[in-house]
Amino acid sequence: MESNKEKLTNCFENEIYELPDFYEHIIGSDPKEKGVKNIFVSKIQDNDHYAYVIFKVDTYCRGVKSVEMGCNLTESEYQNRKTEYLNTISKNEPHNLAYLHNLIYGAYDFAEQYGCKAHKDFGIAENILNTDLIDDGIDQIEFGKNGIPHYIARKGENINLILNQLIRRLGEGNFGFEVEK
Repeated sequence: MESNKEKLTNCFENEIYELPDFYEHIIGSDPKEKGVKNIFVSKIQDNDHYAYVIFKVDTYCRGVKSVEMGCNLTESEYQNRKTEYLNTISKNEPHNLAYLHNLIYGAYDFAEQYGCKAHKDFGIAENILNTDLIDDGIDQIEFGKNGIPHYIARKGENINLILNQLIRRLGEGNFGFEVEK
């Protein structure tokens, strides 16, 4: 019997990847976490069910921190999950699809160059995206804070591991650091 993770992986790698049109896409600021964007992306599947991904993107340092995925949701299930998501963001930021892709992949690239790896399920979740939509606007988005990586240590993170990665890559004093209050 297939586990839930295997079902999601199968759905995203074999079905969602092929769907050309986006249904909804929302970028919201996380009022609890500075520098973090919560990005909601969805598509309607061939069976008239819904698939979605919520990417939690740290634009200051860590890149794609987490992903949440859903597949084969009924309209009611989808609307409930979207409403839950909307209740977690402080505002819905205007954007186009190119900006959304630039934000996700730009943060991913920025973090990777400093040793911060994307969430373990990003490789599956990114199947909802379309890398052909990345454009030169990616170079106009500021990642980091004041031009350098800025790590904001948050509850539940392996702070020492992340700090040591940044020190190895950049050297002590060449990145910002603070503990979230």
